[in-house]
Amino acid sequence: MTVHLLDTVSFSMVSKLGWSELYNQAQNGTLRNLRPQLDNELTRLHDIDSEVELLEWMDKYSLEDIETDFISTICQGINKGTLNFEQGCEGLYHLIELCCTGFWQVWEARSYLYFEKILDINVDNIEELYAQEVWDSLIKKINEISANEFTEIVVMDWMRRREELGETLDETKDPRILPTMTSHSKSTTTLHYLLRNCSDNEDFEIIVGRDHLKKSQWGHGEWNLGNIIRRNENFK
Repeated sequence: MTVHLLDTVSFSMVSKLGWSELYNQAQNGTLRNLRPQLDNELTRLHDIDSEVELLEWMDKYSLEDIETDFISTICQGINKGTLNFEQGCEGLYHLIELCCTGFWQVWEARSYLYFEKILDINVDNIEELYAQEVWDSLIKKINEISANEFTEIVVMDWMRRREELGETLDETKDPRILPTMTSHSKSTTTLHYLLRNCSDNEDFEIIVGRDHLKKSQWGHGEWNLGNIIRRNENFK
């Protein structure tokens, strides 16, 4: 599970660049001037890695520069059959990576811990955790409690689950206890930080997804990647 903290101002500036202009700036290193500053509490791709991934995608499709913005060029390419809808969303995803201040990641197997207890829900299918209403509820709850309280809720729930499974909580018997607890503490603190940042800054949006998920399904509402392309006047 990955949550990008997107700077929408940066995204707007970058996506308004024309195809050739964007390519040239990514190639000569000036595109990074439009990239938001890295939030040191989070992590993200290095400038050069983000630029290379974007350039490789652009080289793969070599869309005709219609002398308009990047998203419109993608839409024209989709309309002409040069690339399909999902491939177009992949290009958009590279801009998300470029224009985020950082991201939060957690193994899906652990992700239940960060939602069920605090939201008082039972998750039967991992797909449920990507729904917009779940993230809206989590953001609301995060604004009501401190990072320490969030950590305590998650760690106590993790300990309860271990006991119910008959697993030890004695660190002398299982050397993984302390590292796992530390990992949960760091993950909850970082997630709390990211969501509070998003809530406090009107220019920020969260883009939620996971590996192997279609890029058109990343994000929610108007910031769903598929919807961004569908809204473009050149998309048919």
